[in-house]
Parts: sequence; C-alpha cells; structure tokens
Amino acid sequence: MRTPLLRVLSIVLLMLTVSKAYSQPLSGTLSIGPAPSNYTTLALAFTDLATKGVSGPVILELKSNYVSEASTIRPTPIPGSSTNNTVTVRPVLGSPTITISMSNSVFLLDNVDNLIIDGRPGGVGTTRGLYLQSTSNGTPVIYQFGDVQNVTIKYCTFKAINDNSSSGMLVLSSSGITDGADNWTISNCDFNCLGSNNAIYVTASASGTTDNLVITNNIIHDLYSATNASFTHNGIYVISNVTSATITNNSIYNTAAYLGEGFYNPSF
Repeated sequence: MRTPLLRVLSIVLLMLTVSKAYSQPLSGTLSIGPAPSNYTTLALAFTDLATKGVSGPVILELKSNYVSEASTIRPTPIPGSSTNNTVTVRPVLGSPTITISMSNSVFLLDNVDNLIIDGRPGGVGTTRGLYLQSTSNGTPVIYQFGDVQNVTIKYCTFKAINDNSSSGMLVLSSSGITDGADNWTISNCDFNCLGSNNAIYVTASASGTTDNLVITNNIIHDLYSATNASFTHNGIYVISNVTSATITNNSIYNTAAYLGEGFYNPSF
C-alpha cells in the first residue's frame, strides 16, 4: 500500500510529465477547422506556436470545412523558426476553394519571420485554392508593418475594396523600423483590384529598408476606384527605400478603360 507521501510524489511526477508534453515545440502537419482537428482557428494555432515554438517545419492545414475567422489573424514571433523551420498555411489536399473573408485585414504581420502562405491544396499543383478578402474599404488584405523576414505568399486570390491611394491590397510598410520586409516573395497570385487603387504597395524608411523583394508571375487586373476615379491606379506601387527587387513576368491588365499603370516608382 502506498504511503500518502508516495501518492503525492506520484501525482507531482504525473503533472510534470503532462506539463512537459504540452509545452513541447511543435512540428509536422496540424489540422485547422471544426473538430476533430488540432485547432479550430488559425489564431489559436499561432498563439500556441508563439508559446511552444517549433522544432521543425510546421504546416497549418485548413480542412475542407474550415470556417472563416471573424478577427484578424496576427502571428507573433515563433521561437525556433528559421529558413528551415518554416510555418506554412495552406488548404488540405482535395479541398475546394477556401475563403477567409473579414471586415479587417486577414493577416497582420509584425515581427514574425519564416512564414509561407500557400494557396495550393496540399501544397502541390498550380490551383489557387485560398481566397483572401477584406470587405472594409481602405483595409489591406495582408498588412506588414514590423520587422518581418523570409515570407512567401503564393497561389492566393486577393479581393478588397481599398480606394486609399496610399495603401493597397497587399501592403509592405516598413517606415521607422530596423530591418523592414526582407526576403519577401509574392508569386502566382491573382489580385482582383476592382474597387482598389493599388494591388501591391511597398514603402520603407532609410533605417528599415526592404531588401530582396521578389514579385513574379502574378495576375493583377481591373485597377479602378470609383471614389478616386481620376487617380492613376497601380498594379505594383513601390514608393521608397527598396534596395533590391526583382519584378518579372507579372500580367497587369484592365478589362475596361480604367486609368492605370502596371508598375510605378516615383524615383524613376
């Protein structure tokens, strides 16, 4: 028969074991959506990642019955992340198009690195299976405003109504910070710009320049804002302090006689 002391020690040991298991760094594929799943929302998954960290690459895979979240998804620094230990958001293989639509920005990126948003179901093929939408006028779909390094956004469809001439559907804004948006790749996305002034809007400061920016193989179309119809609308609008960028093979066009430019840099 166990003594009370032994029983207490056994309980303490069990609690320590359970606590350690729950605090282990994460790796592998984690399902997101209604139960059964690892997490019901991306917000909960990123909160757990910020607490536990990662010990290898992590894939946050949206189930086919995933329900759009109501509030902005705001990843925070993830311990252990690196160019090898990335965190990827993508739909599950075989899923129909998944829509994340909200009145605010869908993703707000501040001091989170090594992130991949891949719209391809299962991460294979060329299907754009992730539809990202902001329904509030003047709000970017994805907004970066802090030190955010090593980000890839690919095979996503963007839709927003953003008639702010100093904004866009995807905004990289690194003014007044140290490192800025370095090593970003935006590729193979579809920007449906009807209702927006700019698709991709990039600005930085001398202290937080944007380096190694790649924008390639995107479709950017129907640049128009009825509110600012007389403004020149831009597919890719690069303002200042981007020290190195590769912008190639983007298809930028309008299906009606809107006033627009493919690429604009006021320094040119």
